Amino acid sequence: MSGGTVTFKKASGNLAGASFKGVGQISADGTMLVKEDGTTAKMATGMLLSIQSDDGNSMGCFVDATGNIIATGSYEVYYMLGTDGKLHAHFVNPNGYFLKGVQTINGQIVTFNAEGEMVGVQ
Repeated sequence: MSGGTVTFKKASGNLAGASFKGVGQISADGTMLVKEDGTTAKMATGMLLSIQSDDGNSMGCFVDATGNIIATGSYEVYYMLGTDGKLHAHFVNPNGYFLKGVQTINGQIVTFNAEGEMVGVQ
């Protein structure tokens, strides 16, 4: 790729058992978030990879330690600790790539940023 930006983000440290006000608590093994409403979500286990080309196109995903895309064959939501100290939800498609732009989900129009974070719902 010429003239673009490649970004890797990795949360380090052990979040097992950590509690986030208004969000929920990380499981004892650090793999799940138990939300305050009792539902669960997965914690990101790999590094976040984001590629932005000079023409404005972007793609991103989570990759494992060997550089392979983490894909389950299903739509997933992974939580990752951001540099701001907050948990961020990243939505990925069955192939493991971040949802981005405007998507229709369960009849709602949802807007995602380049890293799969929900930024608007109509």
